[in-house]
Amino acid sequence: MNRNHARVLGVLVASLLLVPAVVRADDDHDTERRISPRAWQSMLELGVVRVPLQDGAYETRFDYAGFLARPETERMRKDLREAFLGVDPAALTDEQRLVWAVNAYNFLVIDEVLEAYDDGITSIADIGGKDSFSVFDEQRYRIGGERYSLNSLESHFVFLDPVRDKNQVNPRIDPRYHFVLVCAAKGCPPLLPVPFTWGDDMLDYAVRNALRSPRHFWWEEGRAHVGQIFTWYEADFGWTEGGIKGFLRRYAPIPDNVEDFEIVADIPWDWSLNEPE
Repeated sequence: MNRNHARVLGVLVASLLLVPAVVRADDDHDTERRISPRAWQSMLELGVVRVPLQDGAYETRFDYAGFLARPETERMRKDLREAFLGVDPAALTDEQRLVWAVNAYNFLVIDEVLEAYDDGITSIADIGGKDSFSVFDEQRYRIGGERYSLNSLESHFVFLDPVRDKNQVNPRIDPRYHFVLVCAAKGCPPLLPVPFTWGDDMLDYAVRNALRSPRHFWWEEGRAHVGQIFTWYEADFGWTEGGIKGFLRRYAPIPDNVEDFEIVADIPWDWSLNEPE
């Protein structure tokens, strides 16, 4: 990890470790516990394995087999499910709701894989009903009196139920959130080894880290090759200054002397399970 990456991640980790020292009212403390439980941090520390890339960036894998072998696994998963699903989203501020939704989504995806792992699955596409990827559409979670699937949780609480139309820009969407939501596949952006927290630092860090992986970006003379996030969610980048090109100029390792370039969305999405080789 280079000095800049280490500094940013160190600041993020330090901010998490400082949380318990802040004096809160009981209700505030309970909210903090539910939107980013201590057990989620512990689960990430135990399960996430880094795969180093150039320039201090990294991909990550989750050690499902190793985590399931630990004696505290079942209790940790039960406690986290109760904490995340016990939240009333309507009682949260906008910032709290985003923190909760990202952490809850990432936990629930990992938890679904852990539940099915001993069945020999090789992809999250294998989980659920008879159709591939059913796990994303099945309404498995009761939250605030309503039923949600993984897809509807993401769409409703993170992206505010957007109308995705290439000709219609939704300024409420922050496309950086596509790089902190992880779908348990090697093609996903890396699952960060710390819980998501509110603020630009973590979002910027996650995007820059992901775009240093050839699974999401690689450069050749005059061409930016990108992954499917930029195709599936093209409209979500429409409100950012310069659209996708402006986004890539800000976050991707594009040479400073490049005046213009072509975007080629030809990096395939690898749906194989994000576990260690």
